[in-house]
Amino acid sequence: MEETLQPSTNVVGEQRRRWALWSLVAAMVIGGILFWVLKPAHHQVVVTGLGDQVTFSTTEKQLGAALRVHGIELGAKDQISLPLTTPLKGKQQIALAVRKALPVTVVADGNSHQVQSTAHSVADLLKELAISLNPKDGLSADPSAPLTAGMTVTVVRRLEEVAVATEEVPYQIVRQENSSMAVGHSEETRAGQPGTKEIKNVTYYEDGKAVRSERSETVVKEPVSQVVAYGTMEVVSRPTVASRPTVASRSGSTTRRYTRELEVSATGYTAGKESNPDGNGYTYTGMKAVRGIVAVDPSVIPLYSRLYIPGYGEAIAADTGGAIKGNKIDLCFDSLAEALDWGRRPVTVYIIGD
Repeated sequence: MEETLQPSTNVVGEQRRRWALWSLVAAMVIGGILFWVLKPAHHQVVVTGLGDQVTFSTTEKQLGAALRVHGIELGAKDQISLPLTTPLKGKQQIALAVRKALPVTVVADGNSHQVQSTAHSVADLLKELAISLNPKDGLSADPSAPLTAGMTVTVVRRLEEVAVATEEVPYQIVRQENSSMAVGHSEETRAGQPGTKEIKNVTYYEDGKAVRSERSETVVKEPVSQVVAYGTMEVVSRPTVASRPTVASRSGSTTRRYTRELEVSATGYTAGKESNPDGNGYTYTGMKAVRGIVAVDPSVIPLYSRLYIPGYGEAIAADTGGAIKGNKIDLCFDSLAEALDWGRRPVTVYIIGD
């Protein structure tokens, strides 16, 4: 009879325990591997531009979700350096720069705009809104000024309206003495011509409303004065058969009869050295050389003759001179200025009788 051998229960139990142990170890190893493989990745996000730098860790897979979970809300007008859809997979650290849009008000062309803007300056804001400035327009803020929250920027449209007109400038009338013309007579020696001036009126407008005006005048053509000569020569009466001719004084209050008249050349002089370097202030007849003394050629006008010279007055022929020959006379004046003013001129000399 053969004998069959069977394993003992102790051996079987030992084997089972070993298999269970190995299974547990394998399960732990596999579980550990799966844990490390499948556990959520942690990412560090650094955000600048919100005042203080913000740094946080997240297991989110997308940048936008990570920001929302951390309580960072971004507006549609905010500027960010990365899209909110940026995936965070495989990234240990991500840096995000944010520029928050600021609320500002822009007043221009009769409209008020309340906008959110990330512009760096007032000039950038106007460019962003396609608002152009003309050279004369005004702005409430410096174009280079940085934007601030709640800021109001006002554009003032300025225009200038210029109106130009011309006006005539009247000419002046200048009267000049003429000793060769009788008193009461006058004659235009130069015609007057009016000038022209330009009148400019400038009206300044701000946003369509007139705020001030300026007026200026510019003479573009100077007027030419009219010159009128008027007579200062005393009126001489015409001689008549019944009486001697007469001559009236300048005032007309006295009339003198004259015996004859001569056309002469009369020169002004003084008793000083400027007219007669060798003179002593006295005349040929011994009279003092003063106004009213006339030097004559005795062969033409006798010495001591009483004379009347228009423009000079009554005088006496009391002096002679080496250059006084023929129809020439010298009229004595008290000052050099008077003598120079008289100069040399033709006159009619009246010899006054008794």
